[in-house]
Amino acid sequence: MTTAELPLEDETKSKPFTTGDVNQMLWNKFTEKGEHVFLFDVPNVVGLRQERRCDGVAIGMWESTGRLIQGFEVKVSRSDWLREVKDVTKADHFIEQCDRWWLVTGDISVAKPEEIPEAWGWMNATKTGLRIQRPARLLREKEPHIKRGWAFALIRRAAERGDINAPEVQAILRKHREEQDRRAKEQIDRAIASSAPKLLALQKKVEELESVSGMKLEDWRLGNVGKLARKLNAISEDNYSSFTRLLQGQLKSLDRLSKETRECLEACGSPQLLEKDDD
Repeated sequence: MTTAELPLEDETKSKPFTTGDVNQMLWNKFTEKGEHVFLFDVPNVVGLRQERRCDGVAIGMWESTGRLIQGFEVKVSRSDWLREVKDVTKADHFIEQCDRWWLVTGDISVAKPEEIPEAWGWMNATKTGLRIQRPARLLREKEPHIKRGWAFALIRRAAERGDINAPEVQAILRKHREEQDRRAKEQIDRAIASSAPKLLALQKKVEELESVSGMKLEDWRLGNVGKLARKLNAISEDNYSSFTRLLQGQLKSLDRLSKETRECLEACGSPQLLEKDDD
């Protein structure tokens, strides 16, 4: 990790996060590549002599991590942090066993730089993950010897990770749920984007129909609109040829009937009637 001081994040751009949110960010940061074992809520010893609990411990398992042990104190409210500031030595049980120690806040306003002990690092939760506000110093140069009591506490906590209610398991489940929610949202967004042009085109056609007909589709009172539209469409597709042929046939029949009627009148000797009819 870098040792250079980083500028503080602008308070106006940060947002508060819950303890669960911050724990998830810690889990993501230190387990994403499989290079750390991360444990939550680790006591200083096993058994009835427990005095303190550490919010989180990351144990580097790869040589590239320096195989360092890093401890974390999580605070998401200003009042909670101020209670901690009154006696920061309560973390000494863990600091003496860790290579680095971090304060992790859920909001930039939880702590002020001058309140944080000089040896502590500081991370703050942001919408893109944890941001290092101040790097943690290496607390010791030589590899420390872990006390047996805390070693057993770490082992015990690691053995409990199979419990469905364990923070580690909940962090994994929460991460998977977030990933599933993200994928589902992407699918819905793609479906909406694909359907939007078709919906707009259909809406335009409905508006054109309503404009020509002079009435809203929901106010239609002329029977089954679908059947009527289908018949009209059939006539349109046939270019009115069937309708035209029908009229032509009827016209021929009328012409033939007219001719036969005239011939009958002439045979009956009714010229006046014919003349009057012609007028």
